[in-house]
Amino acid sequence: AVKNLFLLAVTVWAARQAVSAVTSAASFGANEAANAGGLRTKTWRVNSKNPRDEHAALNGVTVGIRDRFPTGMRWPGDPVGGAENNANCLCSVVFG
Repeated sequence: AVKNLFLLAVTVWAARQAVSAVTSAASFGANEAANAGGLRTKTWRVNSKNPRDEHAALNGVTVGIRDRFPTGMRWPGDPVGGAENNANCLCSVVFG
């Protein structure tokens, strides 16, 4: 029973780590491409039905392409947000 519990925990942990890593990499890459392409703004988008309160408050917030959102993060998955902001985050950014 203990072995099965750990197997389940590792499986769930691995999936959440993968989601977090993809969000971080995709957001970083999109931000770099948007900046290089001359876009000037970015808008936070919540894609989860159950977002963190901090992320729900950011939904629709627009800042300059080189600016940080009110949480201090540059994009969803920004390492500066730590695990409490990045674990299993499904948010994205839209550029303009």
